[in-house]
Amino acid sequence: MLDAVDLLTFTYQIIIQKIKDADPPKKGKIYNLIEEQNADTLIAMELNLEDIIRELPSYKNDIHILHRSKVILSLCEAEKLTLSQASKCIEYLEYLKNEECKADLPACVDDFVCNLDITISEASLEELFEWTKLIKSIPSSLGGHDTFLPMLSTRLKSLLWSKMPTETISKAIDLAETLLQCRVFKDIEFHDIIDIVSDHCIDFIENENDLLDREKLQEPQCEPDIESTKKLLGILKNFEISNKILKARLEELETRFGSIQADQPQEEIRLNEVKLLAEFHLTDKILYNHNDPINQTSTCVRFGTLNSGIPVAVKIYTVTDQSKLGIYDIEINALKALSNQKKCFLQYYGAICAENSLYIITEPCEKSLFDDIIIRQKEQRPYTLDERLIIMNDLLEGFAFMTFKKIHHQDIKPQNIMFTSSGCVKIIDFNVVILTEDVENTTAQPCEYAIQGTKSWMSPEVLDAFLANTSQGQQKKLTYKLSKSDVFSLGLVFLKLFTFEDLTGKNMGKANDELQRIVRNKVNDEASRNLISKMLAVDPGKRPSFRKALGELPGRTTKAMQ
Repeated sequence: MLDAVDLLTFTYQIIIQKIKDADPPKKGKIYNLIEEQNADTLIAMELNLEDIIRELPSYKNDIHILHRSKVILSLCEAEKLTLSQASKCIEYLEYLKNEECKADLPACVDDFVCNLDITISEASLEELFEWTKLIKSIPSSLGGHDTFLPMLSTRLKSLLWSKMPTETISKAIDLAETLLQCRVFKDIEFHDIIDIVSDHCIDFIENENDLLDREKLQEPQCEPDIESTKKLLGILKNFEISNKILKARLEELETRFGSIQADQPQEEIRLNEVKLLAEFHLTDKILYNHNDPINQTSTCVRFGTLNSGIPVAVKIYTVTDQSKLGIYDIEINALKALSNQKKCFLQYYGAICAENSLYIITEPCEKSLFDDIIIRQKEQRPYTLDERLIIMNDLLEGFAFMTFKKIHHQDIKPQNIMFTSSGCVKIIDFNVVILTEDVENTTAQPCEYAIQGTKSWMSPEVLDAFLANTSQGQQKKLTYKLSKSDVFSLGLVFLKLFTFEDLTGKNMGKANDELQRIVRNKVNDEASRNLISKMLAVDPGKRPSFRKALGELPGRTTKAMQ
């Protein structure tokens, strides 16, 4: 914190010297301003600055800068801040920015936010919402909000911990509702605490109704609080519980009692959301560039940097008519729903429409799985089994979560799987995703959808229908299960991980026997071989769901990811 404070100190000390050297010598009120340390008193002085300025009218601007610098310094050193004090600090920092002061203002913002630590650690949930709104109001020109995220995350989780253990069903509901409210903070991960809270609430329901012991003893049951139990189960259904045993217990309780659908908070809070073109700048580095002369659109992915210094990738769609940009809303909604939910999804920073272009800002990745396979093939450097299993685990987790969120990719291929600089895989390109109303399961009836995707990576049912329908310019549609089609495409990607073999045409229905021979002969790990063979079954009904496939991976995958 000292660097930023020293810079501000330097700024107003220069002004003090100018005032001391000025005429007339009568400057008592100005010295009072210089010597005052109390933040509230300094802020209140704003109303009386004109009295001070009358002493030195030619130094009006310098006195305003001196006053605002003194307030900022005082607030940066205060032990606790109120919302009104913090709001004034942001206002004054923006003023100094507009006055082009030479202080390192983004560093001062970091100091100011860091100094909120004690304040935030004692804030209520309602107060945290107000503090977050205030932090979001900091102009992008003054920097980002990353410093605020750890303290916000710590306090939110502390509030949840403080509500455990619960002694009544109403307190259990309050705990679950608090977690539901916390989930609107889309920059913060709650995966671990979701399982902990869910386990606690499920335990409470089971113990409250004494289900297990009373069933064993065949004793009569007291009348349980059915409506409250239904309400609590309805809240828990909103969370993606990763633990299989917990999920099974929740499903059993819902079967027994039913559930009441919980009201979802409508607000989404993203501290790093970009809303203006001025909040980032593009570099000359281009990852992807494609022109579509038929639809008169172009797509370009360029690298850039947010004003806060965060590196980003910017996907730019350009159309001839701005009204056509609405077709990309599904992609934006998918990115927003998935961002920060699993590590295989890109961090989403925002989307901006400007004239005939749409800018979608996300976390950057430089290399695709497709590129990596080509490099390794040339170098004769196959993936190790652990590398393969880690990639398979992360992708299955990601696509299982997408199915849970009713999002179906429809264009799974190595080109749409990227690596970060740290080696994590990321699923990209949601421009042809399909969002369904209901989660598909093995008994659900298939529906009719437009055929989309890349021929070499389509499932047999989709590819065969695509090839059979040769009516040029006609919209191709097919009745099929979206999730089971995606499972086949991912199975092809997994097979490519093991073999590096050209699989073009092997995804046709009539070529499935040949495809299965490749699996048997080229996949050298038995568990992986069995799983990939099932995923590549020509009959969609015989393919496992993503979640079931995840459960069939060797146990060492989980160990490798810990």
